[in-house]
Amino acid sequence: MEATTDESKAVVWAMEVGLLGRSMLCPQCAQPMRLNARNRYWRCCRKTRHADGKQEQFSIFVNSWFSKMKLELSQALRLMFAWCMRAPQPQAAHMAKVSENTAPAWYAACRVLCSKELWSGEFKIGGEGHIVEIDETSLKKKSKAVIRPHRVRQAYEGHSAADYQAVHQTSDSHVGEYALRAQLGESHSPFCGPCLGYAYEHY
Repeated sequence: MEATTDESKAVVWAMEVGLLGRSMLCPQCAQPMRLNARNRYWRCCRKTRHADGKQEQFSIFVNSWFSKMKLELSQALRLMFAWCMRAPQPQAAHMAKVSENTAPAWYAACRVLCSKELWSGEFKIGGEGHIVEIDETSLKKKSKAVIRPHRVRQAYEGHSAADYQAVHQTSDSHVGEYALRAQLGESHSPFCGPCLGYAYEHY
């Protein structure tokens, strides 16, 4: 949680783990822009090289998942951390110092993002010496009349994520491990729940 104690540290950490871009080129002079981590923007002051004679300035969140957020980055990272740790939403709201209406929205956004990352990736799940654990609640849904199980292909060691047809988890606690909690055998997206949790514990 050290990375979320102030905005500058939050920005640096987010760049280190790939949540934000580490550099930005000025669209007018094609030179590297200067980062202002505290105020969260990229700036280029080479006015003489710019066609309009003005400095260029952009938010560090341009073209990122955080582009439309209204929170401080440190608050957003705390909410993401709470989601990865499966913390109750009221607890997450308290940790991030946001309203209890904000936490559910962020939890939902994390679920959607990680679901997309799971199905678009080809990384391996499990492997020799690792156990793939499938949450029982992800395999079936309740109905007043019939309970229809969702199909999940038999999990063999070394198969890719595309080999699994697990349904999206609808509870507030997890999808991330995305209905499949596992130690991953190859490099993968920094948005992965287990990775964010690991990184928070080690920074």
